[in-house]
Amino acid sequence: MGDTKLGWTLAFSLTTALAGAAYFKIGLDEIVWFGLTTLLRAGLLFSLVYFIVNRLYRGYIKWNASKTLPAQQYQNPSKDTKIKQSRNGIQAKYDKQAEEYKERIIDPKEEAKQKKKEEEYYKFLGPIWKGKGTMLGGEDMKQGHSSQEEDGSKAREVRKLPEHVRLHVPREEKTPAVKQRIQLPQEPSVDTPDVTLVILRSPLGMSHSRRFLNQSQLQVVFDYMTTLGFSQKKFTLSRSYPRQPLTNQSEETLIKLDFGRKIVLNIEDIET
Repeated sequence: MGDTKLGWTLAFSLTTALAGAAYFKIGLDEIVWFGLTTLLRAGLLFSLVYFIVNRLYRGYIKWNASKTLPAQQYQNPSKDTKIKQSRNGIQAKYDKQAEEYKERIIDPKEEAKQKKKEEEYYKFLGPIWKGKGTMLGGEDMKQGHSSQEEDGSKAREVRKLPEHVRLHVPREEKTPAVKQRIQLPQEPSVDTPDVTLVILRSPLGMSHSRRFLNQSQLQVVFDYMTTLGFSQKKFTLSRSYPRQPLTNQSEETLIKLDFGRKIVLNIEDIET
């Protein structure tokens, strides 16, 4: 029914337009040009109206939302707030259950363990005597005790020797030990031939160097180590690589040990 009305409307419009063109003697090209310009103007007018109405509508929506949103947020909390409240409620429930479990099970177990430890402790110590003790035997034991003290004093008097009988035993006076002071030979200069530069690396990570004649014995290097604060009773020297302790070679000379012009030795603890 609607399609029929639309068809009749279009037919009536077209007939009216042709009749008007025939009456006013208007050509077909003029009709087409008029129709196109009319459609273009109508389209531009519609676009302008749509743009203005759309802008006004968006502004109204924002203004209305700014007024109603705070009230809605107060009445209807957001999703994140609801999730947070739910989590807090669950956590509070778990905390309460944990506290009840601690009071019902854990605390009694701990008290039982502590009580058992105390019983074992007192069992190990034995009974603790409290109060005043009473001497066994009563007055007889007291008299016997006093008589024993008198006998003891008499015995001490008997054991005392007269003055002319006492022997004088001289005390041995201990002579204080004389500490030997280590004296190193004079350090040769750099230009002196047949000189070996010895570098000692301490366990503290510090290095100490000194020049020695290669005809000197290794004991001189041990003495130098002692002057640095490392006792020969606790420390010794060894080659770096390959590692070779030099404890039993103190009488050997530096040239015999093949130290060369320069040697690096490590100060190490004596292996016990």
